[in-house]
Amino acid sequence: MQPPPLICHKGSGPKGMASEGEVKMTEIKEKAEFGSKEWMDIADKVVVDVVADHRDKIAGERFSTSYTFTNAPAHLCDDGQSSIGWSIFIDDGAITIDRAERADVDFAMWVDYDYTLPNARGLQTMEPESREEVEAKRQKAIADGLLVMKGTTEGASPAMIGMLVDMHNRFAEFTA
Repeated sequence: MQPPPLICHKGSGPKGMASEGEVKMTEIKEKAEFGSKEWMDIADKVVVDVVADHRDKIAGERFSTSYTFTNAPAHLCDDGQSSIGWSIFIDDGAITIDRAERADVDFAMWVDYDYTLPNARGLQTMEPESREEVEAKRQKAIADGLLVMKGTTEGASPAMIGMLVDMHNRFAEFTA
């Protein structure tokens, strides 16, 4: 049985097909400013790459997430806005990417841009100590008013969580 195609869709732009392994991290040589159009362009390709790499492990699964970076630098935001939104929907290997804040997701995060920038550049692991450290930082950020979360990742399989950690780490590689 053929795996489902990888589909990328950016906001109201055109849909297109992406083949497995279309872009590999070894091909991405430049860093981009976190949240910039250039960063989003690279991140979109990395999402396709990571999902293709993990396709067999996450077969049949669905997960969606939305990140909104609040208090973002004005030059990164649309006119009159102070935040940047980016959402990913994964459904049995098919991908939808929307460059907007979305509420219809399994897990959503609104996080202060300056607070999250060092986190965006850092690597994560699946080791319990690393996961505990991430959770402790999240709880402090929530208490400090820098982070709001809706939903949960608890319904995601270990394979899906592993893929999301891999995705984060690949993003860190090109985040300036």
